[in-house]
Amino acid sequence: MTYSVKTTNEGSTITVATGEVSTKYGVALVGRNVSGYGQFFVQNTLWMLENFASSSSPVARGDTALVGQHWYNTTDNTMRVYDGTVWRRQTPLISSSAPTSDLGQGTSYFDTVDNKERIYDGTTWRDVSYPGTITSRWSAEKGGSTYGTRTRTLYLTDNTSTKRAVTALVYVNDGTSAGYTSNETIMAIFSDYPNFTLTESSLSTSYRDSESAPINLYAEFNDANGIGLSIRRGMNLRRAYSDTSVPLADLAVSATSANALLVGADIITSSNFFHTGSSSIAPTATDTVNIGESTARFNNAYLGGDIVIGDATAGLEVVHTIRDAGGLAKLSVGTSTDPVKTLYVDDIHMSGTIVGFGADTIETIGSSSNPMDTAHLSNVSVTATQNITTNGVKGFDLKATDGTVIFDASTGSLQNTSLSKVITQDTDSGLETFSYNGSANVAISVDNTVIRTTGTQTLAGAKSFTAEIGATAGVNATGQTVKFGSLSDGTITITDFIDEDTMVSNSAVKVPTQQSVKAYVDAQVAGKDNTDEITEGSTNLYFTNARADARITKAAIDALNVDADTLDSLNSTSFLRSDAADTHSHTITPGSTNAINLGSSALKYANVYATTFQGVATTAQYADMAEIYSADADYEAGTVVKIGGDAEITMTTDHADTEVFGVISTNPAYLMNSEAEGLPVALAGRVPVKVVGKIAKGQRLVSSDIPGVAWASMENEYDTRAIIGRSLQDKDSAGEGLVEAVIGVR
Repeated sequence: MTYSVKTTNEGSTITVATGEVSTKYGVALVGRNVSGYGQFFVQNTLWMLENFASSSSPVARGDTALVGQHWYNTTDNTMRVYDGTVWRRQTPLISSSAPTSDLGQGTSYFDTVDNKERIYDGTTWRDVSYPGTITSRWSAEKGGSTYGTRTRTLYLTDNTSTKRAVTALVYVNDGTSAGYTSNETIMAIFSDYPNFTLTESSLSTSYRDSESAPINLYAEFNDANGIGLSIRRGMNLRRAYSDTSVPLADLAVSATSANALLVGADIITSSNFFHTGSSSIAPTATDTVNIGESTARFNNAYLGGDIVIGDATAGLEVVHTIRDAGGLAKLSVGTSTDPVKTLYVDDIHMSGTIVGFGADTIETIGSSSNPMDTAHLSNVSVTATQNITTNGVKGFDLKATDGTVIFDASTGSLQNTSLSKVITQDTDSGLETFSYNGSANVAISVDNTVIRTTGTQTLAGAKSFTAEIGATAGVNATGQTVKFGSLSDGTITITDFIDEDTMVSNSAVKVPTQQSVKAYVDAQVAGKDNTDEITEGSTNLYFTNARADARITKAAIDALNVDADTLDSLNSTSFLRSDAADTHSHTITPGSTNAINLGSSALKYANVYATTFQGVATTAQYADMAEIYSADADYEAGTVVKIGGDAEITMTTDHADTEVFGVISTNPAYLMNSEAEGLPVALAGRVPVKVVGKIAKGQRLVSSDIPGVAWASMENEYDTRAIIGRSLQDKDSAGEGLVEAVIGVR
């Protein structure tokens, strides 16, 4: 009989078959006629008493969770209930970071970093409360809940990496215009800190009161209408309010800064004032403003650049004058201690004298690149060296102290004044040449028999050297005879050549010719070219057949480990060899019956392959007989299987299945159909079997509702077709395990 039960809201029906123990829903649902059912009831009671306390949900014990099912999570110490999708927390989570799993609308946690409770809206975490609220009246008027104003606490990082907590007055718009986040616009910043500066990088690591992650506020602050990057103590308004904020200064006695000043009825913006921060001082119209007056003068003007007078775009030449005030006032350009460096003028009209300052002299009038065009002088007094160019100074001659004419006034040209002797090297001939007083180069006679250190040179005639000739390169005497008294490399000295076929002499300073060496070697080889010419000794014996037969013995061959085609007159193919290339073709038989073993109990062969085994008896270490069958999955040893599935066998899934076929073998003693693809199924003998529940020695085993697992048969179950075998040992635990059983015994 099958049990059928419905959930509380009758949304689904759960069935439990006879003999079945279903663990689909986290607890064990026990059907009729289940052996050891008391174990499951006690287990279920304990699990429900502790609300399935575990680091993993009850789903991990089964397949399905039920709506309303409770679970105590030991990882974060929270009670949870299953809502059909996630395990929603029933107790607040206290954590320094937001949870990332089991998130549903309404999930909350307490943030220990900023001591705030946050709730999940299905997309993001929202503060349960924060400073300021959106005006409810405005929200009602607009028909929504996202319009109005609020205050926020901002944690700004300045350019020194210091956190600054400030209050922001924020406007939440109606969504038609963008704000820095969530359509919010910062209207004002209130700060009690001394003035500080923000940067793009520092604002990228700032925080809002409702955010645990950094938020980049740079775009909002640096906007042309934004707060700006300089935060002053007190209230900092958006630059967009500069016009409307001017009336706030009406009651001010003094101000450290202002966007504009009220002059009469006119509002004059800060850009129209000259101040120390101005990049330029310019009137509103050209040629309309004076600096100072005749009766109200500036004292000194210090300028770092140029003084430009006149309008270059006028198109007309206008004369401008720098003058004194007349009378007793005298105008000076520069001073004796601070002279003007350079004065550029078209004409100088003077009535005085050009002199140096004190002991200084006037270094230069004009320059080589920009000479004076004309100098009209009544008197020239020269006290230092003068440089006269080829243009000359006409009207007088210049002479050296020895009377040599340097400048001829009649021609206006300089004479040759090169009086030194010059010796140069001619690059073409490689010979030195000589020049005097500007004359042409004259070749210097050099004895060409002198050996040069560079270049190529031919030496004519016999040359005698009284010392060694050091040559860093080879000496080339092609076509010539080189004679020597002796040759030496520093160790061996050669004095002569010798042509002697018998090599009878013994000189250490003479070199034999090729002909004499060949004649001597040929004579020696011809005298020892057969054994008759060789004297036999005790060790250099001649080869003979008798001597070879006497030396080559079986012992000698064995010692040499040489290959042989036959051994003791038996062909090598008749022997069973251990190498992989064995090709023996003869029958291998022992010397007597039942006298020779193949392997031993300590040294076994891994596998023996043969077509037919013939004998009196067989023995094996293992105890079951198995056969290979194709399976629909790779099952562990001990799994209970039946015929069915996508292949020949599959694991059992029902209690007391009469289609049970066998158990996956661990190490079969006798394996049939061994070359087939599949798994070995034990059909008889002793094998380990996967079981669940308590089992007594001798109890019959049948399949359980746990796939591939057996359990003890009830006493009133007599269908022998379902019996797998009988247990050979006791099992006291209620969980899964292995017992050794004999298969095929009813």
